[in-house]
Amino acid sequence: MAACGLPKTSSRYPKTDKSIEALKAENERLKKWISDLQSGMYINCVYCGHRYGPKSETPVSMADISKEHIEKCPEHPMSHLKAEYDRLRKAFYGN
Repeated sequence: MAACGLPKTSSRYPKTDKSIEALKAENERLKKWISDLQSGMYINCVYCGHRYGPKSETPVSMADISKEHIEKCPEHPMSHLKAEYDRLRKAFYGN
């Protein structure tokens, strides 16, 4: 039995077991992310989870690095807007 008094997950439900393990992994990732945020040593992309830092390893300001990442992050809405802007600009101006 698990610490909470409930039985551990059963192998009779492999999809459920995989879902639970995925949720546990995501929970652990988010705990690390919160810890990093509170330590002040890292900055994180809230869309993809990419981390920068610690400060001593990051050349330029953290804000500049964050802006550069946002333009390239495949999950950040601003990168989609920039790509659309670039596409429309090219179509309009031809360059």
